[in-house]
Amino acid sequence: MRKKKQQVCILILLLITGVLPFVGNRIENNNMNKSELSSRAGKDMTVPNGDQIPKDPTRPHPWKDTYRVEVLKEKYDTPVLMASYQATISNPFLDEMHNVRLAADHLAGTVVQSGEVFSQNNTLGPYTEGRGFMYGGVFTGNRVEPGIGGGVCKIASLLYNLAVLSDLEIIERHPHFMTVPYVPPGQDATVNYGVLDLRFRNNTSGPILIWAEIQGNTIHMAFYGRQMPLKVTWHHQTLNRIDFETKIQYTSSIQAGEEREVYQGVGGVVVQNWVTIETPDNDIIRRDLGTDCYIPSPRIIERGK
Repeated sequence: MRKKKQQVCILILLLITGVLPFVGNRIENNNMNKSELSSRAGKDMTVPNGDQIPKDPTRPHPWKDTYRVEVLKEKYDTPVLMASYQATISNPFLDEMHNVRLAADHLAGTVVQSGEVFSQNNTLGPYTEGRGFMYGGVFTGNRVEPGIGGGVCKIASLLYNLAVLSDLEIIERHPHFMTVPYVPPGQDATVNYGVLDLRFRNNTSGPILIWAEIQGNTIHMAFYGRQMPLKVTWHHQTLNRIDFETKIQYTSSIQAGEEREVYQGVGGVVVQNWVTIETPDNDIIRRDLGTDCYIPSPRIIERGK
């Protein structure tokens, strides 16, 4: 079944790009930007709890609103930090940071009871102007375009990582069309209200408190509960990749013969994902998380005419 899914992913890339992917090696590490991803491949990318993008996204975070966090932890009896994660948005698109901050503010203090299924769309959506969301970047095919609510997928990606690291049951998760720079390929999640959602079940014996804050351009998020999850380690293997192409656009806004790079381009990849879970008896359990397909986006060069 897994091999069939990989073949389907490769076929999708072929149909979209019309270019044959070559079978590459495994990604060497998880600290790659978009341009590196298109040109590098190495060995197995193993991502333990404390070694992800950026330097250590899973370390405990110094909350600005510490008092409120402690009050909620005591109220719901959730004293244990189950998992934490952070991601930095290096180049926000339009009002993307506003949307991320708004979503984080709504999310902070959410409690998921034992056995309950959390839905990002039901909790934070709809992502409309009427609810305060503005224009940010959204993926349309292999392009980034303005869209109301653009940026809330970053909240979904952090929630997905926290749910996986907390060993929760993933009910629904969808990858982006293209790779994103703030989490490794295979660890992202996208949402589209009424179409695509991120959902997970609290399969622990007690409630889970979610806290989120924005500090500068960095999103901090954590799950608090009553029991420490087992040690979970991410693993990824790149099965195929496609280099991006370069497109030239002529413009009169610069001198004739001059060039400037508008977009650096992103390579397409097919990534197999799984986690290993270490039990108290030192047994290792493997859990497959599927195979994700990311399409390439062209490098755009403007040339003066």
